[in-house]
Amino acid sequence: MTEVNPETVALARSPLAGVAPVSTVSATGGRRGILLEAMPAGCVLQIIARRGKAEAVRAALRAATGLEAANTPARVAKHGTALIWSGPGQWLLTQEAPMAQAQASAMTMTMTAKVTAALAGLASLSDQSDARLQVRLSGLHVRDALAKLVGIDVHPEVFAPGAAAMTAIAHIPVHIWRLPDAGGEGAAFEIAGPQSMAASLWHHIVTAAEEYGLDARP
Repeated sequence: MTEVNPETVALARSPLAGVAPVSTVSATGGRRGILLEAMPAGCVLQIIARRGKAEAVRAALRAATGLEAANTPARVAKHGTALIWSGPGQWLLTQEAPMAQAQASAMTMTMTAKVTAALAGLASLSDQSDARLQVRLSGLHVRDALAKLVGIDVHPEVFAPGAAAMTAIAHIPVHIWRLPDAGGEGAAFEIAGPQSMAASLWHHIVTAAEEYGLDARP
């Protein structure tokens, strides 16, 4: 029997490996107008209900996750697990990962197995855990940067906490949703895009945000 040394097991390589952090000062001399962070990889599962099964899928997801999957462009979350609308009868399930790679892998397999069992015969599932880059963008000037990036209205009266949308940044398809506000630190958003375009997506966000005083942590 072959033994595996955990110290020699290859870890997943970040799609932003080699990208340097960025720190800028705004024209008024302010710092941290915007914080941009790459999120650690967790569970990302695409769920597409089979024909006529959307409500049955929502009921099964409610039982498996305790979350009420939205029928409109919205995100619902609890205890690090979220369901994000991504089209009629379609949702993206995400679960935040701890920094330890081994724990993240175990957590991803557990959630994937649980939801897969609950949705057997009701939906098609695709594990996207290794296919997407997810970043968090927050701060007092975050909407100023987003106004240069996306073709949707992110005004707080239109795009409230929990809102979600499918859009594009420089022709790169992205999924964006708004998180609860962090006190006096401004609004917070998360953006998910294809991992194959991670460096380009990161570059476009940095370019749009750097004039406001940016702290970018790839």
